[in-house]
Amino acid sequence: MKIYKLKYTFSNDKSSGNCGMYAIALGKKALDDGKNVFIAIVTDTEDLDELMFGEPNVYHVAIEIDGVLYDGNGQISENEMFQFAFDIYGDANAHLLYLDFNEDAITMIRTQTNWDTSWQIYYKELIGIDNNGDMGNDEEFIKSHENL
Repeated sequence: MKIYKLKYTFSNDKSSGNCGMYAIALGKKALDDGKNVFIAIVTDTEDLDELMFGEPNVYHVAIEIDGVLYDGNGQISENEMFQFAFDIYGDANAHLLYLDFNEDAITMIRTQTNWDTSWQIYYKELIGIDNNGDMGNDEEFIKSHENL
């Protein structure tokens, strides 16, 4: 089993609203590697319709790869995700939802979180690490990877 550890300090913040974008990038990279991937979200609702179309509080987003949770800081536990919701947002009754890693989940993250760095930038940095290649122009890369 490959353990995903941070090998690089990213120039962009991977917390706050960007935790979801980083989770998408890491999830797509894990899929490239043939792994089983789910989105893990700590939120104030158990209702999927509210999560997808309402105005939920999304406290943190991580990615589950082959049964192990990761966020922008590396491996994380469910308890740490709940603790984050309590420590930062004061919610002692947060819910942890696991969603299939698909376009609906990605759209939900894009619309329900306060991000400022696209997942393509994080993905580009992830594959740049693995390939030791030139990472090129960000705008061109984003356009070419919009439908991954």
